[in-house]
Amino acid sequence: MENTKANTPAHTLIINYAGLQPGGVETYFSDLMKYSLDRGYRVVWITTPSCVQNAFYREIADDPRVEKLFAKMGRHWFRHEPLCFTPMENVTMLSCEPLHFMRAESLREKANVNSFHHFLVLPHYTGSAYYPERLFNWRFLKAFWYRYMKKLACKWVEADCIRAFSLKHLDAYEENYGVTIPDKTSKILGRIEQIAPIDKAALAERASQRNENFTIVTCARFDFPHKAYLLGLIDSYGALKPKYPQLKLVVVGYGKGEAALREKIAVLPEQMQRDIVLPGALSMEQLKKQFRQGHLNVGLAGAILDGAACALPSLLTRHYTDLCETYGFLSDISGNLLREDPGHDSLSYIERVLNMSDEDYILQCRRDYQAARSRRKSDPDYFFRQNNGVCGSVVNAMQTRLGKILNLCGYLKYRLWGAEGYNN
Repeated sequence: MENTKANTPAHTLIINYAGLQPGGVETYFSDLMKYSLDRGYRVVWITTPSCVQNAFYREIADDPRVEKLFAKMGRHWFRHEPLCFTPMENVTMLSCEPLHFMRAESLREKANVNSFHHFLVLPHYTGSAYYPERLFNWRFLKAFWYRYMKKLACKWVEADCIRAFSLKHLDAYEENYGVTIPDKTSKILGRIEQIAPIDKAALAERASQRNENFTIVTCARFDFPHKAYLLGLIDSYGALKPKYPQLKLVVVGYGKGEAALREKIAVLPEQMQRDIVLPGALSMEQLKKQFRQGHLNVGLAGAILDGAACALPSLLTRHYTDLCETYGFLSDISGNLLREDPGHDSLSYIERVLNMSDEDYILQCRRDYQAARSRRKSDPDYFFRQNNGVCGSVVNAMQTRLGKILNLCGYLKYRLWGAEGYNN
């Protein structure tokens, strides 16, 4: 694959993330690629033919300006088509899983370019996909691979390769490997898009109609137990619906847990079921429209910020429980948004929003909107300003050989026993 541009672009962006299904990470990468294309940057997407075919973000998958670097990465380590660079290119590459990061280091090692910066972007705080030593239950094997990954983590932190979507992700990485990441707040990603101003007329109309129509909007991948609050939210809806007949529920998302979610809904009386809508996966523009038609946002960190950015009162819920427990409104939370500690029953909070005066409702909308703005400032050029000053690969030959063994073990465990990658 050759870069056919007559003039070397100001930046080259490589996204080492094969699947672009609906999700917060995928939305970020999709938006970053669109932003880069609009500015004439070279964009390379490391993926597979099936991932391109099944991609949700068709504007990326179908854009001929996006160079698709097809690679085999399952039982193979990293077999890919040729990728050519010009000597004056300034390359930024982003990976999300440690083994994927290690594989792609071979591109940096071979590239003869002006600059090449590769970052491991942490999208979660647990799971064997991000902490590969957790693939193993045998104490000896787990200890061996933990020492291996800890050495790599120390090296990557020293080389300033670590970035994350949340402070919680960085804290978990530090705690797991006993490392110290300096200046952590500077390593948290911002939004790509600007948050739109509040539509005052639409907000006033939404406040005034809550007695006739009150729609709760929630958005999450149907990934249980990680996002099992969805099951608890069905219970909360069922408990409140007899008292508030105007109550409706929109559950945006997709995933393996859809059957369990539908089973939960099927237990409710038929009239209640009719006021629950599952629209499936939505694009970000469709999701914003859904939020703006709703009256309350209930969910986890990423979607909470997206809903609050649409001036919707937003209740943060607990991870890894099938109860819908909340920590309160976004504007009342000062710390991490990714939490597993016990929260409060969501019923009283939902009722509070139902019974607010129009003035108090509008005030809560504004508070959560401002909280979203302060937590996720727009910074689309963030990665193009980063310079970790690394020359050559941060994975040596022996570490690569061991990485291949670890990768094969993970592949076999997944194929034979269906090992979970994101919840353990």
